[in-house]
Amino acid sequence: MPDIELEEELDKALLPQSMDGVNSASLIKQGNDLTKQIIEEDDPQKVEDLSQLFALVSKKKNIARTNRLSNLLELIDDEVINRFTTTPELFDNDQLEKYMRTTQQSIYNIDTAMQNAPQIQINNQTNVNINSSGLNRESRAKVLEAVREILNSSLQENESDVIIDITPKEDKDA
Repeated sequence: MPDIELEEELDKALLPQSMDGVNSASLIKQGNDLTKQIIEEDDPQKVEDLSQLFALVSKKKNIARTNRLSNLLELIDDEVINRFTTTPELFDNDQLEKYMRTTQQSIYNIDTAMQNAPQIQINNQTNVNINSSGLNRESRAKVLEAVREILNSSLQENESDVIIDITPKEDKDA
């Protein structure tokens, strides 16, 4: 009886759990707790911090939801393939055309999502105070000018989308 098995698989796919079995009920509880804390808080900075945490929990919920719906889509795909292979005579031409268009659209959406995935960008910033370095005024001016030239040349390179691969080395003096 494939229908009973399908229903059981659908029930599993729609349970509020992520792939690794972590129950999203904890995310729901976190969201409720943060909402209560935000409502009760009077300090604007604390409200802002709690709001950022709430946004993070919301993002996690959306990821878990997307995962559950993706699992559901997998089950639907499997069921359609199973029906096409076991009972193809039950589909008329209009139904076949709709399935074909839906499948093509799904493939296109997946390809588009993969191509539009944002690249990971890491910005590392280190501030250096040359005023306390023991350099005289003229030397500090030369250092600043050299740094400006490096930054300007770097900005010009960035405009042409140059990607530089680096391997960080651990500084033993730091």
